[in-house]
Amino acid sequence: MALDEYTYGRILESLRDGVMTLDAFGKVLTFNSAAAEILCLRKEDVIGGNFGDIFLPGEENDAFNQAVLNAIYEKELAHHTLVPYHVAERTLTLAVTTSYLIATAGGEADTRSLIVVISNITDTERYRVMATTDALTGSRNRGYLMDTLPQEIKRAGRYGQPFSLVMADIDYFKKVNDTYGHQAGDVVLKAFVRTIKSMCREDVDWVARYGGEEFILVLPDTGPDGAAVLAERIRVAAAGLEVMAKGSSVRFTASFGVTGFAAGEYTANISAESMVSAADRCLYDAKEHGRNRVVRG
Repeated sequence: MALDEYTYGRILESLRDGVMTLDAFGKVLTFNSAAAEILCLRKEDVIGGNFGDIFLPGEENDAFNQAVLNAIYEKELAHHTLVPYHVAERTLTLAVTTSYLIATAGGEADTRSLIVVISNITDTERYRVMATTDALTGSRNRGYLMDTLPQEIKRAGRYGQPFSLVMADIDYFKKVNDTYGHQAGDVVLKAFVRTIKSMCREDVDWVARYGGEEFILVLPDTGPDGAAVLAERIRVAAAGLEVMAKGSSVRFTASFGVTGFAAGEYTANISAESMVSAADRCLYDAKEHGRNRVVRG
C-alpha cells in the first residue's frame, strides 16, 4: 500500500537519523528535523534549495559535500562513510549513506531521486577511540594491535602487497624512572611516540604500545628494506632528543627489531604471532649487541 504524503512526512520526522532527499539536479526535496539538528540548519532554508548552493564547497566540510555530490553527479554511492563535519566550533563525526529511491517493490533504483541518511556518531566514535587508545601516549593500545594486526597482514597477502613490523624498545628505561622519577619516564614515552608518529604516513602507518616502554610500528605497503630505513631515521631522531622533566634534561636511545615480507612473498604460515615473534627476536639481538641500533630479520 502506497503511503500518503502526510504519513510519509510523519515517518521522516520520527527518525533519529537525518534524512535528506534530492532530485537529479541536486534540489533538496525533503529535509527532516533530525538532519536540521545534526547539521545546524533550518529546514526552511534548505528545502527547495540546491545542495551545492546550501552546502558551499569548503575545506572543512569537503568530505561531507563530496559524498553527496558524488552520488548526484558521478553516481558513486557511499555506504556508512565516516566524515568530519565542522559546525558551531565543534567537529562531529558523521556516518553518511547515499542510495537511490526504489519506486516499487523489486524494482530498479531510480537514479533521479537520491536519499541521504546522516547519522551523528560523534560520541560513539569517541568512545571507540578511547577504548583502542593508550591513555598516556596516544598510540593504539595492545588490544587494538592484536585485533587489527591479523587483518592487516591478511589484506597485504591477499593483494600481494609488502608489509612490515618494527618493534621498538627504549633503552635502560628503568634507569630513567629510577634517576628522574616516573613522571619523567612518562614524558619520555610521550616524546618517543610523537617522534615515531611524525615520521609515519598519516592514515596508513600506525603505532601501538605493546607493553611498558615497548612499541610496535605497523607499516602496510612497506617492505623490510623500507621499514629498516624508517627505523633508522626514528632511532637517530630519538637519540637526538632532549626531553625536559621537572627541570632536568633527559636523553635516551632506543633499539629496533624489523621484520616483514616483500610484495608477493606472503605465505599462509605468516601470522600476527609469527611476525611479532620475529620482530621480538630482532629486537633482542639489537639489545644484545649494544642497544641503540636497528636489527632486521
